[in-house]
Amino acid sequence: MTGMSMTWTVRAGWADVEVADHRGEALITASYISPAPEDLLGAVTRLLRGEPEARVRFEAEPAVYRWDFERDGDSACVRLVEQPSTEIWSTRQPLGALARVVVRCFDSVADRQGEDGYHREWRRPFPRAELEGLRAAWRAAEASGS
Repeated sequence: MTGMSMTWTVRAGWADVEVADHRGEALITASYISPAPEDLLGAVTRLLRGEPEARVRFEAEPAVYRWDFERDGDSACVRLVEQPSTEIWSTRQPLGALARVVVRCFDSVADRQGEDGYHREWRRPFPRAELEGLRAAWRAAEASGS
């Protein structure tokens, strides 16, 4: 149930997003035409704050990918679907582990490219507010023992 990883690699308006756990991996693409990183960070934040489910849509022109998050107690079930309905990856992770993976993924992007470099490549500003919102929700959840 642990061992999840995520990488986000930005190049000229596109992002390659790789997710993996002990059971498998998936590589998808997202376009800057939608607020994919902001939506992903926001979805995990909402789960930590108690929402039962969240969905995120990544536009990949012409492909579309959907992240389905469902809270189950202190864990989250995550499904990655290539629309309309082909599941390409799924995992179940403790909420804290999921938050840690996503925070570290975007911290790594900021460290690797810098916020200005990210903005040049992604064509949108780095999602600093959403990342810090997730970090704060994660810390609060860890402090309360949830």
